[in-house]
Amino acid sequence: MKKINYFLLLLLSLCLSATAQGQLEMRKIKAAAPEDGSEVAQGFGYADRNAVGVQGVGNGNAGVLSGFIQISGVKDGKLNFVDVVMPDMTKDTKAAVAVLNSAGKVIFYETKTLETGLNHLILNNPYTFTTNELHYVGYFVNATTKYPHVIGYDGSINIAQASILGLHSSTPVLNSNVMQEIFDTSKQYSFGSLLIFAGIENAPKLENMAYLLGITTSLNVQPTENITPEILVRNLGTKAIKNLKLDVAIDGASKNVEATADLAAGQTGNVAFALTLPQKGKGEVAVKVLEVNGIANDFANIAATKPYLVLHEGGATKKKTVMIERFTTERCPNCPRVDPVFEKFVKAFEDAGLKVNVIMHHAGYYTDDFTITPSSALLPYLGVTFAPGFVIDRMALGEKGVCAFLPQYAMTEPLKELLLNQLEYGTIENVEAAYNDNKVVVKVSGTVADDFNEDLYITAAVTEDNLKAVSQAGATGTYIHHAVPRTFLSDAKGNKATVKDGRFEIEFPAKEIKSEWKKGDMKFVFMAHRVLNASTKTNYEQHQVLFSGTAPWEITNGINEVGVSEDAPRITSDNHRIVVDGAFNSVEIYGIDGKLVATSLNESLADGLYVVKVKTNNAKHTAKVMVK
Repeated sequence: MKKINYFLLLLLSLCLSATAQGQLEMRKIKAAAPEDGSEVAQGFGYADRNAVGVQGVGNGNAGVLSGFIQISGVKDGKLNFVDVVMPDMTKDTKAAVAVLNSAGKVIFYETKTLETGLNHLILNNPYTFTTNELHYVGYFVNATTKYPHVIGYDGSINIAQASILGLHSSTPVLNSNVMQEIFDTSKQYSFGSLLIFAGIENAPKLENMAYLLGITTSLNVQPTENITPEILVRNLGTKAIKNLKLDVAIDGASKNVEATADLAAGQTGNVAFALTLPQKGKGEVAVKVLEVNGIANDFANIAATKPYLVLHEGGATKKKTVMIERFTTERCPNCPRVDPVFEKFVKAFEDAGLKVNVIMHHAGYYTDDFTITPSSALLPYLGVTFAPGFVIDRMALGEKGVCAFLPQYAMTEPLKELLLNQLEYGTIENVEAAYNDNKVVVKVSGTVADDFNEDLYITAAVTEDNLKAVSQAGATGTYIHHAVPRTFLSDAKGNKATVKDGRFEIEFPAKEIKSEWKKGDMKFVFMAHRVLNASTKTNYEQHQVLFSGTAPWEITNGINEVGVSEDAPRITSDNHRIVVDGAFNSVEIYGIDGKLVATSLNESLADGLYVVKVKTNNAKHTAKVMVK
């Protein structure tokens, strides 16, 4: 059984393309389908027939490129034409349409001319398939521009079983075997579904097919929570998908589930299915698509898996915050161009209910007037070697463990889903700041999940908004910087916090605050993580951000000033009573000496400072409140 993780495949694709900048060349062509629709690619294929462009990358060496799509169960079907959309490359009059058998042998070969854009290649001698075994239909072309690799139509849907790329030193011929040159996984550069379409007559097997791309819904739930998760499905058939038969397994125990769909041919969309999780514990859910419209699915072996977790009181909670560290400098001409993309990322995460916290490190590509040493010191720990780039919760992205990547808006939805599948292991509840002689001393406290039993480190910085650029490359007029780190309160890799009885506390040493910094535009930014040192340097999962928050420069009163979850209750006082604005399960009110004085909001309290602890369904919250 082959398991896939849709989001990691997506992230790996972009991470690989991003880290190769300076070595690979990327090109785009005009729309494959004209506005009048007269040349829309035809036939059976795995890609979007209305794709707006194809990209090509290269290793600097000219060679023969081949690209194929997978087809099976088409005995007696007749191949009449092949449509190929090519990236920008030299016209080749000696290219060829080819069919390979499952062993990689060329069993059909017809010379054609291939050029940039859409190529509708009608065969002079149509090929009839004589067996139902696996075949590959595609092309060979001399790529003399030295940029011979094709990246799939959008780079976001990787149907690895269907898109096969190869590089050859010379053009293969009929009856040659290209198994090693095409199926050697170390040479694969397929980042999406190639734009190849096969016009096959009399092939009913191709009418009803679906490719499962992943489970897109978080399976972190409350014990009594009812959810209807969704799977992401690509309709590979030539008919619309109306219903699916799924195999849904929970911890290995499977049953068939019927699901209703409405996906046109070539469309990708989410399909909901029924799922009842256990009342407690954790495990794994696996899904397969067995049938499409009552017909056996040719990709029924593809399984999408995702862990589930039934949350418990005092433990980790659903994702509430996200920490984005962006890398930019004034000597980076491309950095201003990604501002709109970055803003779309932030809005998408906020729309999903996440509190977004941001630091804009001026590092990663030379330095400028806003670069500070701690930002530069972080680069090797986050895998950053370029700008523009950014890191989300310092997560390890993809099988290669790449942490930083170029911002591409096509990744917004899968990244959002990836974030929502993460857990929050604590909450920043109280921030106290003492200001004296242009210095600040900050103390931070909060709760940690009872299932987190490791050392906790807090990285803290002071940032400033609304800073005019000195000389920003790639921008015209006045350019404004935001979230610029002015100083780090902690070491760049964080300071160890004291953790006891489900709570953490840390006080940072005094740091100088320069008089020219505008206090009204400043804020504190905090992120909690595991240890970050030389031994965990490339283990991004080890120092992934567990929770984060911000607080305004002028701190007045605990949690009410800390930028964490939107659903955290607001704790204040009024008329000698504690007031909790928001849903909660229980409250405990302690005097400053640590003695419990009340467990109800109805108690009248004497003037003084109190510590209030509130429990909700998902977390514990603590605040210091002045009653007077």
